[in-house]
Amino acid sequence: MNNQKTLLISVLVTAVAIGLVETDIIQFNKESIHAQQEFSDLVLEMDGARATIPAGDWVVAVNAWNSDIYAGGELIGVSIDGLLIRERGNDFEMNIPLNDIGSIFHGEYKTVGKYVREGMKKGALGGLGCTALAVAMTVADGQPEDAFFVALCGSIFYGGVGTAAGAVLGFIKSQVAQENAEEFIIGPYDWQIVIE
Repeated sequence: MNNQKTLLISVLVTAVAIGLVETDIIQFNKESIHAQQEFSDLVLEMDGARATIPAGDWVVAVNAWNSDIYAGGELIGVSIDGLLIRERGNDFEMNIPLNDIGSIFHGEYKTVGKYVREGMKKGALGGLGCTALAVAMTVADGQPEDAFFVALCGSIFYGGVGTAAGAVLGFIKSQVAQENAEEFIIGPYDWQIVIE
């Protein structure tokens, strides 16, 4: 009888613990997985020249066998196991084996689309802000019946012009950012990753 009682209590405690973990009431520390490893800055060497990319900088690691496969984000560090990167916008961490890396970009990489979308969004919001101002002025002038027409035409005109202008400015900004990116080709006769 005593063994059955102990078993029942153990099953109940386990079920409660699983329920608390599954409902995210109890969350495990994601960083503790890497606590045993020591991470360092990314150090690259070639013919006596050294380049150091500090942890926290934006890097993109391109696959050695297929350049269409790449991973970018904030550099957490380098260990014997590989390059640890955290994706932008979430806490997803990727560990990329060092021998799978064909090149490393430090700075911005493949950013044209990102800057153009950002510029278009800002331009459209600016255009819609101008439309809202025009509608408010129309209503203030005592012509509320014309407000819908002004809103429709203004959103098409100001929104369209703002979006196009934002896209052009975003493209120019992306070209400036790409000039600031550094590419390090990884290989036996090129840059090599140094573990310190």
